[in-house]
Amino acid sequence: MMSALTLSARAADAPPEHKKFMGVWQGAAVDGDGSKPGSARARIGEMVITEDKITAKDPHGNSMGEGTYKLGKNGNQLIIDTTATKGQLVGRSYQGILQLDGDNLKWCSNNPGKPRPTAFRTTPPDAYLMILTRKK
Repeated sequence: MMSALTLSARAADAPPEHKKFMGVWQGAAVDGDGSKPGSARARIGEMVITEDKITAKDPHGNSMGEGTYKLGKNGNQLIIDTTATKGQLVGRSYQGILQLDGDNLKWCSNNPGKPRPTAFRTTPPDAYLMILTRKK
């Protein structure tokens, strides 16, 4: 059962997971679990996560889209639900799982209409995995 975290308009009131998730990230969407050399298939130049939205650009500075999100927990698993608000995927919603480890973020998300992933692994055509590092 999912228990949604309340997202506040003020960062001081946001839950700890929310604060850790916010920031500027870079990395790639990867094949499999991302452990093999050369598994990156789509580079993410910059992903900016604020209190209430996510924007992403490719390595050339071109927009990859924008969306809103909600964080929650399913047991000990941090989960995320996103909805595209700008770009070619407007209106599509995605369910995902997150793993935060310091400045490293694994984010596995489904494609619309598919169930939430249960593992951090790309499983075409159902789920894709992004491995990101906080930009300093």
